[in-house]
Amino acid sequence: MQTPDTSAPSPSLSAPGSRVEALNSQASALVRLGLAIASTGEPDAAARALACFDRALDIRRHLPTESAPLLQYDLAGTWLNRAEALAGLGGRDHLTDAMRALDEAVALLERLPLSLDPRFSRRLAIAYLNRGVGRRTDGARAAGRSVLDFIQAIGVLEHDQQGQDRPGHPGEGQRRLGQERGPVLDGDHERHAQVGPDRPEGEEADDRPGEVQAHA
Repeated sequence: MQTPDTSAPSPSLSAPGSRVEALNSQASALVRLGLAIASTGEPDAAARALACFDRALDIRRHLPTESAPLLQYDLAGTWLNRAEALAGLGGRDHLTDAMRALDEAVALLERLPLSLDPRFSRRLAIAYLNRGVGRRTDGARAAGRSVLDFIQAIGVLEHDQQGQDRPGHPGEGQRRLGQERGPVLDGDHERHAQVGPDRPEGEEADDRPGEVQAHA
């Protein structure tokens, strides 16, 4: 199984107490707060959670993500959290903004060196899947693009399967895509891209795709 390459860590992240590390930890705390708020199910929970995610975004967008893949990975996850909160608010404008947030996440994840950490490819597959589901109900043209997102998600998972030196075969990515459903979390216990009312219970805390219900 692949493990992250720690032979040459980013100098800005390896120094204890560095400003970048402190800021990223602050962003993680905001994301965890937003997730806790969202889980209450209170009428204003989505709006309050969104405020937390936006504050985390304001921090992470100014960090050196181009030179630190893990920071870029975290930034993408925060965009996915924002998409969930926006979709929870409902309404055409919020759902359109949720899709834009998914676009931002996909763009960031596509630039990551996927072989560096197996979490990168899993989160990219999740982002493709959620964007595809979101596009599915937005007209024929968007539905066609939705299919492309699903194909991309399956392809990423199949490539990840082969890269981990485990037996793989055509359709393996599709099988894994069907299994990996439920809340999406990362090492900081941040959930991403679980957009929509149907939220499976009892799933393992891991990078797993959720449901995107956009433009319904």
